[in-house]
Amino acid sequence: MSADFPLTHPYFAYILAPPTPLRRAKFQHLRRYVQGGAVLDLGCGESGLYWALGYVSDIDRLHLADVNPQFVATIRQQIDLLDPLLLEAAFGATLAWLGTLAEGLPHTAAFAERLLDALAPPTVIDMLRPFADAAYDTIISLEAVECVADATAFLTALRHSYAALRPGGVLVGDLLRYAEPDAIVQELIAQGLEGQVNPDAAQLHTALQVAGFDAITMAQDHTSGAGNRATCLFYTARRPR
Repeated sequence: MSADFPLTHPYFAYILAPPTPLRRAKFQHLRRYVQGGAVLDLGCGESGLYWALGYVSDIDRLHLADVNPQFVATIRQQIDLLDPLLLEAAFGATLAWLGTLAEGLPHTAAFAERLLDALAPPTVIDMLRPFADAAYDTIISLEAVECVADATAFLTALRHSYAALRPGGVLVGDLLRYAEPDAIVQELIAQGLEGQVNPDAAQLHTALQVAGFDAITMAQDHTSGAGNRATCLFYTARRPR
């Protein structure tokens, strides 16, 4: 692991380790559905640059945002320090694996240059308040939009995401479900890293429809292994043209 890569919350230390089967599935989900134009990673935490490695070659502009000002400050520090050596030290194993997915992916120096070219200044965004009007072609929500207090807030966050997409734009996300709200989950909820809502596939599909989305896709993945948070829902949903 790289001691020089800025991280302030231990929850995000996973980005410095080789990609697990679940994280590989996440990267493949992003690579399949994030294409071109302006992209918002909503609720990026401190891992937005890490996930961007999977899709930055296919987009024009990337906006990283989170409701937590500390996470946004950390992302800014990461960007300020961004160079090929830092990327290689922090994400060498991940970059090597990504290189096996497709020929022609940029080498580390090109990744650093591409990230810097694509990045807009990171900002604080509260998804429970309107934050943009038809500004993005893709909004990414990795274990993010469900980190709210109740079903009403969840629907509000989805509706604000819908409003921020251009017609034909796509919400690309995943949701790591928990079997029981145990002590670890409760601690994550208290820190804003998990939500009181924990929708299954049918409930998520319904919420997306109510928010106005169509062309919804849904897939379940169990590669996170056994334990309380063992099921990941991968989804996409489109704002109609």
